[in-house]
Amino acid sequence: QIKRLEAEQFEQITDRLWSPSKMTMYDLREDRKTEITWSNREINTSIEDWRFTERGLRRGI
Repeated sequence: QIKRLEAEQFEQITDRLWSPSKMTMYDLREDRKTEITWSNREINTSIEDWRFTERGLRRGI
């Protein structure tokens, strides 16, 4: 096993959709971890096309 993902703090987004508010990826070889926490998320919103160009992806959101 190289990596392990843990998802927690699930919130109900819609009638049929639950999503975690926190995810932690553990790198078991390097004994490191990365945590992602969502505090304000929007589902089914439109995203501008330029964000998916090479320049947009390099620049970040």
